[in-house]
Amino acid sequence: MTVAEPLSLISSALAPAVALSACAILVSNAQSQYCDLVDRLRDLNAERRRIRAEHEVPTSHVERLRSVELQLPVLYRRAGMLRTAMVLLFGAMLDKEHVGMLA
Repeated sequence: MTVAEPLSLISSALAPAVALSACAILVSNAQSQYCDLVDRLRDLNAERRRIRAEHEVPTSHVERLRSVELQLPVLYRRAGMLRTAMVLLFGAMLDKEHVGMLA
């Protein structure tokens, strides 16, 4: 038995665990970004409702309302992309788990 054989066995045993841990870290990061983004969307929607509820809207508020309404579609799109990324990462984690079980 050479030295390379046990090292090869150890590295093949650890590879799925390392890949799974890396995916878990990426999912955690994406989930944190998604939560922050949802909070921002809620704040902007609340601000938009507040401005629209005013009877006489000052010019500065009209400009802010336009700014908010331009930001919302971009943030919704970003939220969708983050949600898709998390689904794909979870799929990758399941795939790695099944591959590890087959080996």
